[in-house]
Amino acid sequence: MADTYWDPANLLQITDSNTALEVQCLGRAKSRHNARCRWTLSGSDAAAIMAKVRKLATIPPTKVTQQELESLAKLCLCRDYHFSQWYAVAQRWKPALARAVKHHERLARGSVAAEKPQSENLASERKQCFKILGFKDDGADLPGKLSAYLRDNADAKHRIETTVAELQGDLAAAHVTICTSEDHLREMEGELHRAKTRETELTEECLAAALQVQESRKAKRARLAEMLKGLESANNDRGRLENVVAVLRDELGSATRWLEEERAKADSREEAEEDLKRRLVEAIEAAAQANDLLEEEKTKARELSGAKDDLERRLSGANKDIVSTRRRLEEEKGKAKVLRDKQEGFERRVLEAYAQGDRLVAEERSKGKILKQEKDDLEHHLHEVNVKSERLLYEEQTKNRILSDIRHELRLRLSEARASNAAEASKAKRDKDALSKAHATALDRVRRLQTSLDATRHRLQQLEDERQSFEQNLQQSRAEVGPLRSTNEQLRIDIAVLRNKITSLEETLSNRWRTRLRNFIHTHKPGHDHTTTDQPLSPTPLLLPPIN
Repeated sequence: MADTYWDPANLLQITDSNTALEVQCLGRAKSRHNARCRWTLSGSDAAAIMAKVRKLATIPPTKVTQQELESLAKLCLCRDYHFSQWYAVAQRWKPALARAVKHHERLARGSVAAEKPQSENLASERKQCFKILGFKDDGADLPGKLSAYLRDNADAKHRIETTVAELQGDLAAAHVTICTSEDHLREMEGELHRAKTRETELTEECLAAALQVQESRKAKRARLAEMLKGLESANNDRGRLENVVAVLRDELGSATRWLEEERAKADSREEAEEDLKRRLVEAIEAAAQANDLLEEEKTKARELSGAKDDLERRLSGANKDIVSTRRRLEEEKGKAKVLRDKQEGFERRVLEAYAQGDRLVAEERSKGKILKQEKDDLEHHLHEVNVKSERLLYEEQTKNRILSDIRHELRLRLSEARASNAAEASKAKRDKDALSKAHATALDRVRRLQTSLDATRHRLQQLEDERQSFEQNLQQSRAEVGPLRSTNEQLRIDIAVLRNKITSLEETLSNRWRTRLRNFIHTHKPGHDHTTTDQPLSPTPLLLPPIN
């Protein structure tokens, strides 16, 4: 697996893990005060993003180009809404990339500075090394002394190198921790800013909702006032209509009473007419009786005439009874005259009764016609009054129905307004409670973030103090290790030179001894003259060259 130089997933705020299956879109929603988009990229899009992130991690941050940032930004944005923000996202990544570059350069300078040789001070440090070691340039025992010194100082050197490596690792870890803490601090500041922005948004939404509720209440109150005015005007119209109807009812009652009186008069007149008719019938019956009496009288008269004739016939036959018959006749004539007078008076009374009856009948007929005309007029007027009253009653019923409909509609609207006001009040209360809870949560989160920020600042201060102490210890260690390292390097060089010289001397001595041995063998062969070469073997002293 290739080495990674930095962590672009965290530093560029793409995701928290290098093996994430989903990546949130990095676009900014302008409608929500530049908050991060809520869409997530998954599947092949997320796999392509993570492959690009892992590839960037294997490249040093100093070698990352603008085109690579822009291509990664295009992958990290949703296609539907925020793909056009790829250049702005790439621009936002530049400060994080610059911090990664600075951190990488600091680590590179630290490693290079730790391994950079100091060749310009070798001569002076060599002299100081000889002074520190207390060795003299006397030759033979120098390699042994150097080996013994190196063996004595190997453990200390190893401890010092281990300490230096640990300090460098702690320093690098401290730098990474500081960078991570700075990123976390920026994230917390961003969260704090977003929380304050959200609080401001919620406050503005609450105020807008309150203003909207107040405006709706004012509008509904105005409409309700208009409806109440309409209802009052309708009630006033209804009162006027009720007064008109009462007046019409009074007129109708008076007309009805007058009609009843006229009907009573007509009834009394009819009764009088019936009485007159009855009297006329009685008079007619009396006249008929008088006629019957007259007929009887006439019959009697005829009988008397027959009797007269009989008497006249008898007169001629009976002269004796003429005086008595005349006297009876005169009496009968007187009775007949009286009867005639009575008949004439009765006929006059009958004629007068007929005339009076006719006059009364004519008067009653004229009165009946007048009463009929008046009755017709009264009935027509009553019909008109009834029609008018019915129309007024219908209009009143219509208006009452309209008023009842208006009342019902007003009650419904009032109930709806009350329900709406109650719902809006409850909604406003819920929104207020939610805003209060959100505000309390935001304040709690702000307090926790502030506490975490203070703790992080305190931790950063501690890390800064530890870094400064580490740097001081590292500088002291470097100051202490520098001469030893230079001395060690010089000693290594001297040991190598000595080893080369010892090797060359050993080869020279071995060649010399081989030559002498050949000469010795050659001189001591049988038959060889020993006088010329008979010399003892003398060892050649081993001369080590001086160490300059």
